[in-house]
Parts: sequence; C-alpha cells; structure tokens
Amino acid sequence: MLLSEALQEFDLSLTGVVAPATQRWYISSVSRLIKSLGDRNIETISTSDLRRWRVSLLSRESRYATHPTRPEEEGKLSKYSVHNYLRGTFRFFSWLVEEGLLE
Repeated sequence: MLLSEALQEFDLSLTGVVAPATQRWYISSVSRLIKSLGDRNIETISTSDLRRWRVSLLSRESRYATHPTRPEEEGKLSKYSVHNYLRGTFRFFSWLVEEGLLE
C-alpha cells in the first residue's frame, strides 16, 4: 500500500473520532512526510528514513513555506513544530500497526 493510500484510510478512520482540527493536523503532518520521502510503499519506509526526515525538519532554513496565509520567512522551525510533526507521524505509524498494515 502506498503512503497516500494509507493516509486516505487513516483520514477515514479519524472521521467522527477526533475533532476536525485534530484530523487536519494529523493529515498535514503525514502529508509533509510523503512530500519529503515520496509516495512509496509503506513497507519500504525504514527507521533510518524517518530519522533522516527528522533531521531535515531540524535543519530547515525557512518557515511557513506552504502556509496558506503567512509569508515564508528565514529561520529554523521551532522545536515545538518539529515535535508536533513527529507526533502526528508517530500516530499514523501506530495506526498502521494497529490495523495490521505494518508489523
């Protein structure tokens, strides 16, 4: 299963279970991962891939590049932003295991 397909199923699983804002936040976090890694099969994602993604978040030199209302500006992401992206992605991979899609 591709990451994008798994994300669609994850989104469906959240509907009516979490607040809409929380659901959007989860989907946004995982979408950033997909943008970085590419739309790959979920079984090909390694711990090293996820670590490299974390490092790429920590080493970014600009913020708000894809924000709908804020202009992009120079500067690193806050540690809170990085933590939130990682939390959302962790929840997604936990769900994949719970659903039996990954070991």
